[in-house]
Amino acid sequence: MENNNFLYPSRKKLLSTFFIVDILLFLIVYLIFGSKLSYFKEGADISGLITRDVIILVIYIALSALLLFILLKKNYYQITNSSLVHTRFNKEYVYDYNNILYIDEEYTNKHKTLLFYTNKGDSRFLILDKDEIILKTLKKKCKNLMTKEEYHTKFPNVKL
Repeated sequence: MENNNFLYPSRKKLLSTFFIVDILLFLIVYLIFGSKLSYFKEGADISGLITRDVIILVIYIALSALLLFILLKKNYYQITNSSLVHTRFNKEYVYDYNNILYIDEEYTNKHKTLLFYTNKGDSRFLILDKDEIILKTLKKKCKNLMTKEEYHTKFPNVKL
């Protein structure tokens, strides 16, 4: 890397997204492995059911806390002279400035999530940093940016 400027995604946006996904995942896990309202059946021995539910809850909370810690520590951006590098867990995603053709500023400002399109016609979503430095950097360093109409003309099958 030529230049190591580390930026972290907005914690507020990251946490809100994490907790929504985490709660939905918990409901799925509980419906698969939990006791499924067996407490309300007449004559049911609920002591074993409660124990199983408590064990599921404790394990799930511990794993969620660990995942959240890793997510906050191993999710960051590096701005280099030629590209934006997004490190998520132990995987790096490199976005060369020359390959970014369109930045959807309307979506980005509304959702606080950077949306850009590449020269291959794919879209990429990145949670913005607190001061939106990533957006400012991309607007300044991406030399091949097009208007929405130009991009749509070049990639008519891409939904913008």
